[in-house]
Amino acid sequence: MNLNDNETNIYTNIFIFDKELRAFLHILKSKAYENNGVLYGDIVINSIVAKYYKNKFLNKYNFSTENFWNTNFDIETKSRTITSKNFDVYFKNINDYIKFNDYIKNNKYEIIENIDFNSNNYIHNKYKLINYIGSTITWIGAKIELNINITTNIPNENYMEPPFNMSYFTTDLLIMKKNSNGPIISNNTGILYLNDNEIKQNLLVKLIYNISNYNIHILCNNNNNNNYIAKKYINYLINGWNVINSPIKTYIYNCFHENNTCLICLDDIENNKIVSNINYDINDKNIYHKECLIKYLNNKINNENELVCPYRKKINFTINNINLIIDNIINSF
Repeated sequence: MNLNDNETNIYTNIFIFDKELRAFLHILKSKAYENNGVLYGDIVINSIVAKYYKNKFLNKYNFSTENFWNTNFDIETKSRTITSKNFDVYFKNINDYIKFNDYIKNNKYEIIENIDFNSNNYIHNKYKLINYIGSTITWIGAKIELNINITTNIPNENYMEPPFNMSYFTTDLLIMKKNSNGPIISNNTGILYLNDNEIKQNLLVKLIYNISNYNIHILCNNNNNNNYIAKKYINYLINGWNVINSPIKTYIYNCFHENNTCLICLDDIENNKIVSNINYDINDKNIYHKECLIKYLNNKINNENELVCPYRKKINFTINNINLIIDNIINSF
């Protein structure tokens, strides 16, 4: 007997999805490490955030785990339950890559999408998996979806771990390996300044602190990537991240003596609304509703247009001096 979607919703409250997803990810992490995999992307960043807020929660409640998975309890540390629906892993050795691929294909997971492709010097497999938790005779179980990206070098090409010399944000710098005892800075960031081990170690401490508090920086100085950086920035913004050196400043509008109009929708901006302006100038009268600016930028990006404001002024998301940004992070607070 199969139940329809509406009927299965009755049962989903039995399961704590974040808890089950984290358990699922732990299985995949263990299997990846077993085959010498290098983790990067969301799985690394979210593990930093989750650990930070987990420790805050446990210290606050004398190490009691009661209500830990109740996201309505202690909103301040809600990110303790954060997980990821994306799992990115790199294998130095193609045989390890094949073993992990075989594990995915030969296990109980339902593969609803599988894309194989090569790019530059790399081989990629992308899967969309479904894992059913708590299935019974009459119920298919709670559905957990996960995107998996598996990468390795084409044989005989030079080994290069993530981010493959392409660091767009500070979140791209960090990876996790077997026995690395947590996140480390990659040896292939593409930033020569980080070849110095002392700089790298000092930066690591500040990066983990900043990421734990949802603060990141742009590190790309190639203007050809401007639209890509903008797209990533929007995704970070929507998910509550503060991109410190973004050209866009977002804040709560609070001006009782003047009436301003959003330059995109042309409606009046009311007090206590979240607004944005460009180039960090809060005194600039050219302000926008945050949502209007996001839609405006997305439209430009999707149509591959140059990023300019409504007054045709260029919006530049890339930076001039990567080394200066790194120094500023190291010397912060």
